[in-house]
Amino acid sequence: LIECDNTYNKGCNGGYKNYVFQFIIDNGGIDTEQDYPYTAIDGICNTTE
Repeated sequence: LIECDNTYNKGCNGGYKNYVFQFIIDNGGIDTEQDYPYTAIDGICNTTE
């Protein structure tokens, strides 16, 4: 799981896996690879997706 969420963790500066699982629970799951594909590109986080 890779994303730059600042609400539950420290965004792109790392964080704790427990917060990731809490985010998934609180948000009703996670997107599929088809809906939100991994691009492996460095750059600015897209916080609108």
